[in-house]
Order: sequence, then C-alpha cells, then structure tokens
Amino acid sequence: CKEPERRYGTAVALSEDLSRYLKGMPVEARRGTLAYRARKLVRRHRVAMTAGVLMAASITGGVAATVHQARRAEHRFQQVRKLANSVLFDVQDRLQNLAGATEAREWAVRTALEYLDDLAKDAGQDKSMGLELAAAYLKIGDVQGYPVLPNLGHREAAMESYRKALSIAERLAAGDNEPKVRRLLGRSHQRVAAMLRGLGRAGAIEEYRRGLAVADSLYAAQPGNPEDSELLVAILISLGQAEASTGNVAEASSLWLRSREVTARSAAENHADPAQPDPGQSHQVVIRALMYAGDLEAAEQTAREGIRVREALAAAQPTNANLRRSLMNAYLEMAYVFFHPAFLSLGDRQTAAVFHQEALAIAHELAASDPSNAMAQTDLALAEADACAALNESDPARGIEYCRDALAQIGRAHV
Repeated sequence: CKEPERRYGTAVALSEDLSRYLKGMPVEARRGTLAYRARKLVRRHRVAMTAGVLMAASITGGVAATVHQARRAEHRFQQVRKLANSVLFDVQDRLQNLAGATEAREWAVRTALEYLDDLAKDAGQDKSMGLELAAAYLKIGDVQGYPVLPNLGHREAAMESYRKALSIAERLAAGDNEPKVRRLLGRSHQRVAAMLRGLGRAGAIEEYRRGLAVADSLYAAQPGNPEDSELLVAILISLGQAEASTGNVAEASSLWLRSREVTARSAAENHADPAQPDPGQSHQVVIRALMYAGDLEAAEQTAREGIRVREALAAAQPTNANLRRSLMNAYLEMAYVFFHPAFLSLGDRQTAAVFHQEALAIAHELAASDPSNAMAQTDLALAEADACAALNESDPARGIEYCRDALAQIGRAHV
C-alpha cells in the first residue's frame, strides 16, 4: 500500500480485508471514495439494482405517458370549449336578427350549453369557464323567454336559466372586481328583474336597483365604454317602465331622460361602434317622459326623429327583424302622441290611425315570418289592441274588428 497509515497492522486485519474483498465489500486498504463504494454496492446487489433501474425506467415511461395523455385531454377540452363558444356566440348571433330563426337559435344555444355543462364538471372553480357558463345561461334564457327579444315564450325556463347565471356571477364577483365580471353581474340582475316583472312577481324593482348600482359603478369608471353604456341604458329604461307601471311617473321620467343622456354621449364617442345603445329605444322612452310632462310638441319632434332614424336603418338592412320591430315601435309611439286614451295626447285620432296601420303591417309581417317567436305574436296582439282603443269612437266598426283580432291573437300568443 502506497499510504503507510493504511497498511495492515496485523495478520488478522489482512485476513478480514481479504474476506471483505471476496464478499464484494469495500476493503480498508482502499480510500473510501463515493465512486468506489458505489461500485462495490452495485456488484453486491447486481440483481436488485438492475430491477431498480428497470423499475425507475418504467416509472419514468409511465409518467411520460401520463403527461402525454393529460396533454391530449387538455387539447380535447379546449377544442370542445372552442366549439361550444363558436355555436353559442358566432352561430347564435348570426341567427338573432333573422326572422323565422327562433327555433334554430334555441337549438344553437342549447347545444352549446350542453357542451359547456359537460366541460364545467371538469373545470372546477376556473374563472373563465364560469364566465362562459353564465353567459351561456343568459343567452339561452333570452331565447327561452326574454320579453324584449325573439323568444319561445318559456318564461319559467328563462327564469331558471337567469338565476343560474346570477348565481355564478355573484360567486365570481365576490372575489373579483374585474369589469367583465361586474358586467355579467349587472346583466344577470337585469334579466332576473325582467322575468320577475313579466311573471307578475314581487321584487322586480329591487332587482333592477341592484343591477343599476353595478351599472352605475362601471359607467362612472369608464364613461366612454360602449358595453357599460349599453348596460346602463337597458337598466334605466327597464327600471323606468317598472316604476311607471306602479304609478311613479316622475321617477320613470327621470330615469328615461337620463337614459337619453347616456345614449347621446355614447353615440358621440362611439359613432362607429356596433355595440353602442340603440337610439330608437331611448327615443321611445323619452317620448313617453315628454308626454307625462305635457310637452307634446317636443314629444312629436322626438317621435318623428325616431321614425327617421329607424326607417333609414331598416331600409339599409331589410332582413333584420330587430330593426323592423324597432321601426314598428317608433310608429306606435308616434300614434300615441296623436291619440291614446291612457295618455295626454294631441287628440288627433285620424293621424294616430295612420301610424297604427304602419305598425300593424310590420307586426303581421314579423308574426307570420316566425310563428315560434312568442315576442312577435305578443307584439301583434298588443298592436291590434292599440288600434282597437284608438278607433273605438272614430270608426267603431273597424275598432270592433281590431278588438276581435286582438282577442284571438291573445289566445294564440298566451299573453
């Protein structure tokens, strides 16, 4: 041995080292380096070590296979998610303004919702999935029974869908103040309120107020954002209608006039943005506010401007059913300005009858083009009832005819 301190002191020590060598164990005469001891360990336990290496390789291969499968599953998850959103937003939105497409819209939204419901089972508390699910419930609720959009008249089903959306939105908003979460919350409150009012149940005004608080905060933070403007205008108009139905016309007028201000500001700042609020809708409620205030000259001017805007838009997009309906409502508002038994008016029954005829023509057209659309059937019944009320003195025979038509249509539409 080259190192004197590691030489054998006795024959017994030499004998023990020889025994260790034969057993494959480290000998005392060699420096105890890690590599040397490891080689000896491997030689002593060759079979076990070989098995261990194979097991390690197997585990590594299994982990790699599992990771590969997980990646494939995630890829499939995202593909199905993309498909669901394509059906929900792209397909459904293309059908929304097409007359006669109500049943197709329901199929599109329900199919997308089935996909998302399945995906949600594996999504856990994923925020983006929650947003998509809530948006899906709002979409299908609109098709099922939202009164101011083409719908199938399934009001209870719509209420259930809206409540699901609201539940998800409230959960998300509890820990997240992001604008898109808040918009979802405000819209969910507004939809639930609309159905409470449509079903004749208590709590609609309170629910609208909750939505208004959310919309106000969003608008205050970003006054020029068209989505926030649209949400605020929709809630102001709907809440005003609910207040007016309780006899609180002063509050209703205040809300409606404010909706006009928001609309005007949005139109000025986002004149090329398709998301800006529909000026026709705000025109209509402002006309009503002016009638309540007794300013019939301003009401007539506003009504004429509303007709001018709606006629131009409807002429540019003749197959757009929503623009046709908006024009119908503009004619009705003008008719109310000239004569309506429930409002202060100009008292001109003949001119009112002319505008009722214009509105009725569109109502018949939309109802015939989409028999499954409960909103279109209800619009026709109400238009006939309005014509009946307007003509019951100046032309009783025609008035009675419209009254009978309205009763028959009410029965068909289940108004």
